[in-house]
This record gives sequence, C-alpha cells and structure tokens, in this order.
Amino acid sequence: MTKLMKCLPVVCILLIFLSASALAAPCPSSGVALISSNCEYAAGSYTLTSIRISSPAVVSILSTNGLGVTINTGDFTLDVGAAVNGTGLGYGSSAGSGRGSLGTAGASGAGHAGEGGAGKDSTSTVGAAYGDVMRPVAVGSGGGSCSNTLARGGAGGSALHIIASGTVNISGAINMDGAPGTLCSSTYGGSGSGGSIWIEAATVTGAGLLQASGGVGVVTGAAGSGGRIAVYSAVNKFSGTMLARAGGGGNDNGATGTVYLVDSSVGNKSLVVDSGNVASRPAWLLTSDASVFGPYTFSFSSITLLGTANLLLPYAPWRVVLLDSTGLRGDSSGTFTTNGAADFSVVSSALTAVSLSVNPTGVLTLPADFDVRAGTLMINGQIEGLQNLTASVIGRVSLYCNGSTPDLPPASYSFSRSWTVRDSASIVVDGRGCSRVLSVNLGGQLVVSNSASMTIYASPVNGTWLSADSLTMQNTASMSIIGNTVSGDGVGLVVKNTMTVGFSNVISGNGLGFPSRTGPGAGPQGTYGGSGAGHSGEGGRSTSFGQGGVAYGNTLRPASLGSGGGNAVGSDCYSWNYPGGAGGAALRILAGALQLLGTVSMNGATGGSISVSCANSYIAPGAGSGGSIWIDVGSFSGTGTLSVLGGDSGYGSQRNANTYLGGGGSAGRVAVYYTTSTFSVPFGASGGMQVYDDPLGEGGGHGTGYL
Repeated sequence: MTKLMKCLPVVCILLIFLSASALAAPCPSSGVALISSNCEYAAGSYTLTSIRISSPAVVSILSTNGLGVTINTGDFTLDVGAAVNGTGLGYGSSAGSGRGSLGTAGASGAGHAGEGGAGKDSTSTVGAAYGDVMRPVAVGSGGGSCSNTLARGGAGGSALHIIASGTVNISGAINMDGAPGTLCSSTYGGSGSGGSIWIEAATVTGAGLLQASGGVGVVTGAAGSGGRIAVYSAVNKFSGTMLARAGGGGNDNGATGTVYLVDSSVGNKSLVVDSGNVASRPAWLLTSDASVFGPYTFSFSSITLLGTANLLLPYAPWRVVLLDSTGLRGDSSGTFTTNGAADFSVVSSALTAVSLSVNPTGVLTLPADFDVRAGTLMINGQIEGLQNLTASVIGRVSLYCNGSTPDLPPASYSFSRSWTVRDSASIVVDGRGCSRVLSVNLGGQLVVSNSASMTIYASPVNGTWLSADSLTMQNTASMSIIGNTVSGDGVGLVVKNTMTVGFSNVISGNGLGFPSRTGPGAGPQGTYGGSGAGHSGEGGRSTSFGQGGVAYGNTLRPASLGSGGGNAVGSDCYSWNYPGGAGGAALRILAGALQLLGTVSMNGATGGSISVSCANSYIAPGAGSGGSIWIDVGSFSGTGTLSVLGGDSGYGSQRNANTYLGGGGSAGRVAVYYTTSTFSVPFGASGGMQVYDDPLGEGGGHGTGYL
C-alpha cells in the first residue's frame, strides 16, 4: 500500500482496480457450494447441487451486456450476516435500455420499472421504463453523466435469477440497487436504476432482505427508478422485507419498482407497489410477452398499492383483469391509472384501499353497482359497466372532460340508475377546459346526504348540465356551483320529477363567479379603496374612484355570472395590490317540482378590510356582484331562501386618519317560472351594503326578481 501511495494517480487507480480484481475469487460453479468468504459470479448460468452462503461472505453478482446471473440449484441458503450484492454492477453510466441522458447542469436518472427522475438540466431527458413485471431478468441502467468526457452517472443494479427445486432460505440480504451519481466539477450525474431479483422455488423462507431500489439522487442529479422483484413458490414462509422503491433525493425522484408474488400451488398472482411515502413516478406494467402494439391481458388476484404508490397500464390494447373480488388493496394513498386505450376490469364491488384513474382514450370496466369508500375514482377516459354509483365514507369521484360512457362522445356520461353520495364522501363534475358542453345523465335518483358534498364546474362551452329522475339533498349535505370565468357560463340541473333541498342544505355559488376586476360589470380599482362590481344595477363607488361597475344581464332569463370588485392599490412603503371580492356563480334549475327548504345562494363576495402592516393602514377592495338563479318548475314550494346578494363594501383607514371605503357589489338576478307555487319567503336580491356611513362610499345596486 505504501508503494501505491507513491505512484502517479492514474497508475494508482489502475493498480488498485487490478488488486481488487485479483482478490475477488470466482464463486463455486458446480456441486455442493459452501461459501464463507467473498467471491463473485460472472454473468451467465450456473448449475449446482446446493449452495450455502454464510457470514461474513459477500457474493458479488456481475453482469455483461445486460446479462446477469442465473443459479440452478436444489437448495439455496443465505445465512444471517451474509449478503448477495449486485448494487451498481449493472449497466454503467449512460448505458442500458433505461439510461439517463447527459445533463451538464445535472443529469437525469435511469429508468427500469418506471421512468428515472429529471435532472436539473432541462435538456436531460429521463430514463425510459422497461423490463418484465412477471419475469424480471433485466439489469438496471446507468444514470446520465454531467460531463461530456467523464462517466459520472451511477451504475444500475445487476440481475439475479434463482431456480431451486427445493428451498430458498433468505436470512441475509440480496441487494440489486442502483448506485448514486457522482460529482463533475460542480454538478452531479444521474443515479442508476435498480436491477432484478427473480426467485423460483418449491419453498421460500427466511426473514432477510430482497431489495432492488433505485439509486439515491444527489443535489442536481436525479434519482433512479426502482427495479423489479418476483417470487414464485408453492409454499411461501418468507417473513422478511422486499423493497423495490424509487431512489429519492436529488433534483427529482425516480419511479417505484414492482414486487410480483405467485402462489404456484393455487395460481394466485399478486402485485405489490410500495413507494414508502416517497413521491415517485408511477411503476409501469410491462411484459416481454407482447409488443406495445399487440393485445395482452394481465391477470392478477390482487393489486396492492402502498405509501402513495402509482401504477400505470401504459399501452393499448393491453388490459388488466382482477380475478378476486377483494383484489384492490392498499392504504388508500395509491393510484392505478390506465393510459391510451388500455383497459382495467374490476370485479370488486367497492373501492376501499386505492385510487383508480382512467386517462383519455383509456377504458375502466367496473361492476354495475360500485361503491367508492376510500381513495378516488378519476374518470377522464371511458367508463364501462357502471350504472349505480355510491360514494361513501371518505370516497371521492371525479368526472372530467375527456371521459364518457360507451357510444357517447367525450364529456358525455349516461348511467341508467342512481348516484348516492353520503357520509363525508364527495363527487366532482369538472367541466373546466372542455371543448363541448359537459353532460351527466342519471336514469335514477341523485341523493346527497349526511355531510357529503358535490362540486360542479361549468364548461366554457354552454356550461355543465346534470340531469336525474329526482334529486334529494338532506342532513347537512352541500353542493357548490362554480362558474366558468373564461366564457361566463354557469351550471344547469335538470330533474324530471322532484328536486328537494332540505332545511340544512345549501347550494352555493357564493364568490364563485368572475374574480376581481373581471366580468362585464367589473369594479374599477382605486387607491386604498376599489369600487364594487355591477350586475342588475351599478356597483357602489369607492372613496377614491367615482364610478362603480356597470349594469348588465337579462331580467327574464338570468344566466350571467356576477362580476369581480375592483382592487385596492397603493404604495405607502412598497407597492401592493389587493384583489376585490369575486362575483356569484349562475345556476339554472329545470324540474317537475322544487321543494326548497334550505338555501340556494349565488352571492357576491365582500371586498373586506385588509391590514397593510408597513403602512399601519386598513384598505378596502371593492365587493363582487351577485350572480344569477333561473328556475323553471311545475310546482314551487317551501320556506327556504333564494339569494343573489351583492358583496358588502369594506372599510379602510390610513395613518393620516383619512377614511377609505370600498364600493358594495350590485345584487344579481332571480327569475322563477312555475305553474303552481306555495313558496312563502321573499328573494334576497339587495345590493351590498355600505358598512360605514360616509358620503364618499356607497352600496351596490339592488337586484331583480321576476316571477
């Protein structure tokens, strides 16, 4: 060693490498192998009678050109304290099917079970996903380098395949991790991806470790994807740990790996994806049995998603079929997503432990009766089979613009039966960004009860429309109506028979119309006080601006959103600009009968009084105007409230004791058409009040009510 320290640096490195290689003896390749000291298996296939690795031996698993090590044996035993190591022994820097790419400001991580992380250098593309979830033999890829001349990407993990006719006992550790990227002059290379571990045996036992995780990201370099693990056995008594996680840290995390378990005695096939609560890219369901252009069906008894894991079915016409009615498992934090025209078929009647997401042109097939009890059902592709939907406990359902039911265009849903939303569950119908009207048609009833909620976003093309045979809100359930601020469209509810809004129920679009300083009646901004927005009348003037927002809309057919109040601006000790209150949304109701015992309100939001601490001042933005309610029913009854109030003005004061007032918002408009009515409560359609008596500020204009 003394001689080595005196040699030239390049020569030293070479000598150290040669010395290490000389000390790494080859492992036994035949007969009964008893390994008690370090050795290595070169890439290739080996057949032994049995193999036992005892502490403190470390057996290295090398690879060449993407080929790892296969061991055929009777029994395989890895004792406590012994290890089989392939960390960083796969593809080198910027090599392999999922290699990261060059990034001189920070390189990308390597992909395997999913994509690698993104490096800080925006030109460095992430490493691609590859490999086989069921038969993992692929070597991990190398992360991208941060240098054109130096190999600084972390190497991938190697690959080990054990085929045992008897027992595989893992009491030590098998590790096929990717290695971290290393330093260039001031930035870092991307990290390598995890490799593969595949065990086939009659019996698997032990309490050790199987691990094929991605390399940890370093500073500007990105982390590598996790690798893949598969265990096939007739008897599985393994009580240890199996980890195929994303490399975390650095500029970006890689993807989670996959763990595939087969009970060969009965044919059960289980897939586990566990991110360990590290925000990771999704693991990809891939197989070498089919090209990305050919049909293929993955059949699983169960899929378990843990620790915020995401799983992606990426290609069409691939599909996933769950064979067990309780096959969707997890801790409610993970999401399964179908992509392209990929199809996921679920036989379970309830979603209790994971989230399901179908992307545009993807297909999700559910039973006719389905209950979302936890997690989220996100529909942005085609949904098949489902007719009777329940969202309960803490479940969440979201319908988007690109989704549909069979034989209908995007943004068109038709269900022959009912929706029930109860407990603390929620349903979101999201029309934002649609290129056409978003419509949802229920052949049965819609019931929203307990503390459940519905949120409906208007499409920018003629709004969003929800229709049902009947609609009942009860207990403390609520519904939010959100106007589209691009087009000014609102939301429509069409009920064939009776719509009932209970005593404690609220349908609200308060402050959910146009935001500050937008809309046809937008309030002008002013120093210390903004003016109120107009709608049915003019908005109130502020102290500093002598004009409120203008009047607009239609008295007989009110469908306009309320406008936003004016901002309050100033520059006492720095420039500040506080937004005015937003306007109310717009709701259209068409029903055979409406029983209103609760509240329907589309009020404008107040401008408020805001403290500006550096100026020891209070300023008052202008208030928003009320929105619109248009009702057309056969019979109208109840003792509830219809409200399109303008927001109240705010009050401000400045250090010199001057008073500054924002303007109140104008009220909106209400129109009710009916055949018979016993409705007994007047409408709320007054303008926002002037909170303080001052001749320089004023309330908004009153609204209109048309019967």
